[in-house]
Amino acid sequence: RALMESVGHKNVVATDVGGTTFKVGLLIDGQWSVARETVINQYTLSIPMVDLVSIGAGGGSIAWADDSRLRIGPKSAGADPGPACYGWGGEEPTVTDADLVLGFLNPDRFLSGRLRLRKDLAEKAIREHVADKLFGGDVIAAAAGIRQVIDAQMGDLVRKVTVERGHDPRSFVLMAYGGAGPLHASGYARAIGVETVLVPQAATAYSAYGAAASDIQHSAQRSVRSDLLADDAELAEAYKALDEQARELVLKQQVSPDAISTSWWADMSYERQLHYVRVTLRNSAPDFLARQLRDAFEERYTALYGSAAVLSSVGVKLLSIGVDVVGAIVKQDVPQYQLQGADPAVAVSGTRNVFWPELGRWIETTIYDGTLLRPGNRTPGPAIIEQPGTTVVVPHDAMAEVDRFGNNVISLVGGHTQ
Repeated sequence: RALMESVGHKNVVATDVGGTTFKVGLLIDGQWSVARETVINQYTLSIPMVDLVSIGAGGGSIAWADDSRLRIGPKSAGADPGPACYGWGGEEPTVTDADLVLGFLNPDRFLSGRLRLRKDLAEKAIREHVADKLFGGDVIAAAAGIRQVIDAQMGDLVRKVTVERGHDPRSFVLMAYGGAGPLHASGYARAIGVETVLVPQAATAYSAYGAAASDIQHSAQRSVRSDLLADDAELAEAYKALDEQARELVLKQQVSPDAISTSWWADMSYERQLHYVRVTLRNSAPDFLARQLRDAFEERYTALYGSAAVLSSVGVKLLSIGVDVVGAIVKQDVPQYQLQGADPAVAVSGTRNVFWPELGRWIETTIYDGTLLRPGNRTPGPAIIEQPGTTVVVPHDAMAEVDRFGNNVISLVGGHTQ
């Protein structure tokens, strides 16, 4: 969110791909979507949290044959022994092994050259556990299948978080970070119709940066009588009491009053409905709270279920109200750089044969040293940008450009075609 406020994007699908998990969260109109309760194992935590959804999919996810089907995860090789290509004793094939065999990873530059990957061990693991069982011994076909399946699984999760919650992913920018996010983002973004992928400059440490840059927030909520929707004055008093309660907690944490902002929301439903919808007020004019809530409810209900589902003849219930008070902390400025032209020639480190599963063939692919790319440089696909700790993949029909903040922005529509 801190970066997006500088860059200027308000609707963002945030994706983090590490060694074991793939996590997705949404920024909607500049605000994180928040879960009312979170289930961890068998425990339900009835406190609001940033709504993150995850599956067991990452660089260390193990590929295996389930009768005649190729399956990826949820079991992971973890960091020890890790993928077979690490040479640390792992014998089962992982997504990282497949990426290495296909040419997306440079065996000599993994972790900036601190770990040399063993392509022979990766091929052996894929052959024994996947290729011989499902692909007639064809290691490349098996590796391509692994990459396509993992991208499809991640794309399916993004679709559930966006489309199935009433959001059109085509109106979102997708952020990709973590060690494996930039390596696979173009695949799972394209699957849901996202046109722009943004890889932040510090992609491998982005979760840590997020923890350091997070604002302070306190939320207060309470159940209310349903008929409170008919009394604007009493409704306003209830909101103000919650606002003061949460604001006092934020002030105790040494936040300047000028840095505090609030938002008011409510949980509402139609009469006799068991499920409710959370709506947010655009402003807090006390004379029009009830009307604002009804309008916001109908708008959100339409977005979730379609205009045909709106029940204009049925009464609306107010179930609970809440207030989020946010105290903005002082953040490190996001540096901006001068654009230095489109030509990326100074960053070209060579070429490499890469097997692109979506094309079904090997292509001589330009390799760039990401530390030498400058703001304004454009890298037409197919291309691979090698950064310390991660690899950015630019498909054959896409274009990547370094923006003035140092991020790699991949355009998946109207890019270069080979």
